[in-house]
Amino acid sequence: SDRGSKEGMGSNIFSVYADPESPNSWDYYALSKAKIVVSCMVGGQAAEVSLSRKLKKEGVPFLAITNSNQEAKELYEEGCRYVIQQEYLAAKVVKELWDEEIPKGKARAFDDKRREHKGELSDNHEDELLRKIHALM
Repeated sequence: SDRGSKEGMGSNIFSVYADPESPNSWDYYALSKAKIVVSCMVGGQAAEVSLSRKLKKEGVPFLAITNSNQEAKELYEEGCRYVIQQEYLAAKVVKELWDEEIPKGKARAFDDKRREHKGELSDNHEDELLRKIHALM
């Protein structure tokens, strides 16, 4: 259905589960009035390209997630403001972690990061993160 789900629409951040290639979905959710649109589709390049073109015309910042350089280049050419490449981002973080943690030695490497990350997996941390995102909007 083009109407999808509007669960969570009482807040200023909500997930949309609808046909991403359908202009009817874009209109129904008033994406042209959004402050920002972030697409987390996997394997949805054609839809993201179409949406990128539309949102560029409307002046709405559009961010997308992809895994390949070619997809990222295409999205940038079509007006996407920023593309997050999962594998690139992961490699960048691993490099930073490596440089920070390996000098601690095998016995201590990643211990602090592990504790920190486990703490971030709590519901309270997720709520705090959502509050920060809401404040930005």
